[in-house]
Amino acid sequence: MNDHKPTWFGFFAWPIVAVALVAGILGMLTIGIYVLPFALLGLHVVLKWGGNRRSSVGIISGAGLPFLFVAYLNRNGPRSVCHPYGNGEECAIEKGPWLYSIMGIALVVTGVVLFVRMRRKSNGVDS
Repeated sequence: MNDHKPTWFGFFAWPIVAVALVAGILGMLTIGIYVLPFALLGLHVVLKWGGNRRSSVGIISGAGLPFLFVAYLNRNGPRSVCHPYGNGEECAIEKGPWLYSIMGIALVVTGVVLFVRMRRKSNGVDS
């Protein structure tokens, strides 16, 4: 594993691998058994070619992605939202998207800022 300059490949690959591993483990009785081999292969690739420890701060940004997805799903809230379904309609009470959006954006930005600072430090450009 290369522990020198953090790479953008590693930064973007770590969250993808982490999400795939979590989905593979949590969904073991359903789709996880099919996802896990690809997640393990992705982990091998990231560790071999772009997975130095400094690039792994991408996991922080990756942790914000589920929050952004939930915010997107609740984009019409906070209220009861109905959608046509079959011959009737399906209603659900959606929460407001703002808390999820704030948390997701904060995590994504934190990961990017930490990564950029690490890259600058490894280039010798430390302010």
